[in-house]
Amino acid sequence: MINPFEHLNQSLCEILQAIMNLTIEVRQLRMSDKEYLNIDEASKLLSLTKKTIHNFTSQGKIPHFKKGKRLYFERQKLLEWLTAERNAFNSKKKNKV
Repeated sequence: MINPFEHLNQSLCEILQAIMNLTIEVRQLRMSDKEYLNIDEASKLLSLTKKTIHNFTSQGKIPHFKKGKRLYFERQKLLEWLTAERNAFNSKKKNKV
């Protein structure tokens, strides 16, 4: 017999995944077609504070490059990174069940 709580948890995970996918799509539509982003634009795209992004760059957790003292981010690489982070989060969540 199927455990109703496992079924409910699976359904909730699928709903969360769908919401996250829609959120990413909406963010992509809102942003311009600019290929390279500064930290303000990256912050808006990822819904992260600039401080968090600075921490991630100093730890090598997020794809970026520097020109002089300024940080830049390639849009496609950020979106791929975000998807990978989301998938890692979902994998951890499923393993806890």
